[in-house]
Amino acid sequence: MSILQLKPLFGDQDYLEVQHILVAVVAKDNDNESFGECVIPLGGMFSEEPKAFEFTLFHQGEETGKIK
Repeated sequence: MSILQLKPLFGDQDYLEVQHILVAVVAKDNDNESFGECVIPLGGMFSEEPKAFEFTLFHQGEETGKIK
């Protein structure tokens, strides 16, 4: 398991805390078929230490996996 720590490009935390990240898992080949999507809210995610999270990926209304 790898840990990815994202750092904001700009420091307006009030703005960033009302934003979201759309995550889509897609095929690497040319058709870019999606295997699942989820939206991660940034509110409450800012701290000096990494924060654990878990979200469910969905595709066409069906659960296809989890992202942690």
